[in-house]
Amino acid sequence: MTASHPNHLPNERVVAFIDILGFCDLVHKMRDDSELYEIIRVTLDRISESSKQWRDREIEYQNLRSTTPVITHFSDSIVISCEVDSDHPKLACYTVCHSALDYACLNLTNDILVRGGISMGWAYHKGGTLFGEAVNRAYELERNCASVPRIILSDDVYEQVCADNSSMFRKDSDGFHYLNVLARLIRGSYQEPTDGFDRIKAVGKYLELYLKGIDADDFNILAKFRWYANYYNDVVENLQLSAADKNELIIT
Repeated sequence: MTASHPNHLPNERVVAFIDILGFCDLVHKMRDDSELYEIIRVTLDRISESSKQWRDREIEYQNLRSTTPVITHFSDSIVISCEVDSDHPKLACYTVCHSALDYACLNLTNDILVRGGISMGWAYHKGGTLFGEAVNRAYELERNCASVPRIILSDDVYEQVCADNSSMFRKDSDGFHYLNVLARLIRGSYQEPTDGFDRIKAVGKYLELYLKGIDADDFNILAKFRWYANYYNDVVENLQLSAADKNELIIT
């Protein structure tokens, strides 16, 4: 907690704001596409139910009240936050980052990409009520800076966690650090160890099929999926696999 923090404001929190990529465009298309509506409805229902189970496991896993996440899920968005312990601020940063990674993996296994922002500052988050500096900053990072399917960190959050787990983050060409979702997908979380090869292979096939189906004139969507395909290929190239296995996974 900073010395200048006003006494009347809530304590500092680390806040992640995450939403589904391209959801507004999907909603517009649903008016004329009943099949798309049904697919999205069923998928979101499944993710919402999975999120509740995941949230309960996440809360049960935490053994310190100060690092227990508060989670609000609405429409295509989720907000995850933890109160900052002024003596151990990195605990809240790690909790939110790990939670955001697991949520992104949950979506990815349902062929859904997300983007978001994680920030730190004063915030009130209780039940469905949330507002404050950290909420605004996380939302602005997601809306104005993330641009592609990545969850980016504010500098103050990254400074708290960068020294301990470099594989958890990557630095993009624009200078932003983002969560390494594919590394988590391959390795599995502390809750669900996984067969990483099969999962990364499924992601590659999804990206390849989607890229083939995108209209060549839809530059906005094409750029986002090309970014993710490049990220995917770079992760695959750095895996400890045989050349044959890598060739099977690489998107061409």
